[in-house]
Parts: sequence; C-alpha cells; structure tokens
Amino acid sequence: MPKCSVWLAGGLCLLLTVGVARDKHQKKKPSALPQVIQKGKPRSLRMARNWDALQGALSGDITPLDLDRGKYFKGQFDRQGFLSRVTYIDEDRQPVYEVRLQRDKSHYFRHYQIRIFRQTRLQELFPDLSLPPVSSLKKGWTIRVRLNSGLYPARIAVLDKQGIQYYFYEITYPKSSNRPDGSLVAVRGFRGDSTLVGSKELVYRSGEGLIQSTWRDARGRIVRKETLERDYTAMETTRTVSDSTGRILERRILPGIQ
Repeated sequence: MPKCSVWLAGGLCLLLTVGVARDKHQKKKPSALPQVIQKGKPRSLRMARNWDALQGALSGDITPLDLDRGKYFKGQFDRQGFLSRVTYIDEDRQPVYEVRLQRDKSHYFRHYQIRIFRQTRLQELFPDLSLPPVSSLKKGWTIRVRLNSGLYPARIAVLDKQGIQYYFYEITYPKSSNRPDGSLVAVRGFRGDSTLVGSKELVYRSGEGLIQSTWRDARGRIVRKETLERDYTAMETTRTVSDSTGRILERRILPGIQ
C-alpha cells in the first residue's frame, strides 16, 4: 500500500498517495503521473471518508446513515461526470473548506482553488508545506494551488477576501524529476510583498516518503528539525523533534507506519 508523506486535515494527503485503492470509478493513469481521472454519474454527489488531493480521488464511500458518525468529504461531479468539487465537512456537519478542480482538455487538473469557510491555519491543510509565521486563514479567504509538469504542488498562494495576495509558498523539486520521491524538496514562504519569511527542506526516501523536515528562518538559521524513523517489523514510527542546537524537544513512538 502506498505511504502518505504529507497529511492534510480530515485525511487529506498531498505529496504521496494514502491507501486509496483504485475502484470502478477510476480510469488507469500513466505511471509517470500521480493523478487518476475519477468519474461518476453526471451532476451526482458522492460521500466518502477520504480525499487524496494528489490523485484527485475520493475513497471509502459512505451512506447517508453514516453522515452523523464523523467528518467526511462530499464530492460533486459535473455534467460530463468528472469530479469537480470536494467539500470537507467536520464532525458538526459544518463545511470547513471546498476544493474546486480546474481540469484541462486531457481531464487532468493543473490548478485548483480552496475556499475557506471558517478560521483555521494553512498548517491544518498543508502541514509539511507551510511555516507557522505565514499560516493564518480566515473565513472568505482563498488558496490557489498550481502544480508543476509532474502534477506536484509548485506554488501555494493565499488571498484575502479582496483577492489581495496575503502570503505565498514556492516549492521546488530536482529538475530531473519534478517529483519528491527519493529527493530533497525546497519550500520557501513569503509575505504578500515577496519578503522571505523562512524555508523548509524536505528529504524523501524512495519508496518510503518523507524522512526529515528542517525549518529555517529568513537568514537560513535552523529553527526546528523533525525526523521520522519507520520500523516495518514492529509497524511503528518514531518521530523526533529537535531545536536549532540539536537538543531533542520531543520523541514519540507512533503506532503504524506514518
């Protein structure tokens, strides 16, 4: 089963797939691209427990009787039967955000927008691709995500109610692959006036996912480092957090492979 490297709110996964099995609603995809083309009945709705933003796929279908049993995702299909919108509903049955997919002629999406319905933080949606100093999200704000040629996130921009860019992130990958697997990914965070706030270095191991994240300030000084060590025999993950001096702030053993 594929492993998730970037978890988002409510089971949303961003950089690697997260246990989403292909089902009868999905068409096969080229091996070089992460997206699948998920279809349904024209103008229909589909309720599911999981949404994979990288694949563009819902999984874990639920019935109306299950809607009171926790958070879920509501997918909407357009008149051609392509998945076009996904809304995240919380435990109180209130919408938190809505994802709008913008597909091209080949039916892949290279851009998408997220409408925010209540105050939260970007770290709740993109924990590995954001920094605490530039993470606030307010009701009515919009997130615009642009993907690169490999269909991985390349730019995340946050706009306020007036459509003014409040802050943004640029994500770069090795030129040879344009994808994170087995490589170092650089994430830089800026204020709306393009002032650099800080950066992250994300280290991936081929076939395993994210193994290290280093947060640096605008001057390049280390603020925080996090490592993940996975034990496939014991089926557990050790998460270690250290500060700028290397002093360990936290070490936890998490059940399962994170």
